[in-house]
Amino acid sequence: MTGRPKYSTPALSAGIELMRVLCESPKPLGITELAAAADLNTHMVFRCIKTLQMAGYVVEKDGQKYEPSLLPFHYYAKPVARMSLVRAAEEPLRRLGDETCETVYLGILDDNRVMYVLLYEGTREIRVGGGCIGGRYLLHADAAGKVLAAFAGESLWKRLIKEGLEKLTPKTHAAAADFRTDLQRVLKQGFAEEHGEYIPGIQCFAAPVFDYRGTVLGAVSCSVLAMHYEKDDFGETIGRKVRACAREISLALGYQEQAYV
Repeated sequence: MTGRPKYSTPALSAGIELMRVLCESPKPLGITELAAAADLNTHMVFRCIKTLQMAGYVVEKDGQKYEPSLLPFHYYAKPVARMSLVRAAEEPLRRLGDETCETVYLGILDDNRVMYVLLYEGTREIRVGGGCIGGRYLLHADAAGKVLAAFAGESLWKRLIKEGLEKLTPKTHAAAADFRTDLQRVLKQGFAEEHGEYIPGIQCFAAPVFDYRGTVLGAVSCSVLAMHYEKDDFGETIGRKVRACAREISLALGYQEQAYV
């Protein structure tokens, strides 16, 4: 069978080819140059370039010549960072699961949710379940979510408060003042705890994972059944191991040791 593939979209294909040409070019290119390099007619090139320009993917330079902006890099760098984070976290997180026999997670900030990108099930006969890779969970009631929200900054706090903080259990901190207090505590102490705020009878401890710039890329967390731990001992028995795991991952990503002294 010859001709265009069944599900091809000509304009999208043209836009992709034009971005390739622009990214490979050492200098800005005009419409005619782009048409020749991409083997497209000038009318199609003009429409695609103007669409890309309005979206911020292309900028105009030197009078009707065009080059790619850094916006594509901003977006494409996100999955690269996630892949690096997951690779660095796989072995430490697996060991954390083995040491605690509990369910452990690696979560990242995904808009206004925490999304789990790595998970190891606990080995206890009776253990926490329900979480899943790719699952997205409310930030304000989840220990990993509190870590990610705390380090994301004030603009996210305001947005979450404006959207409304759902009261999932009687223990959920759904009032704006309580939510802010939680996040300020996380920033001060460097970790988060959650005791029955998302699901009754479940406790969770989470600690941040930093990259070489000091940016929080994710959070390591461990969820347990409250029946297995005294609340006062939870931070020592589980929290110490979670923080050590987050530290190991952070150092592997180039973060500086003194942050954990």
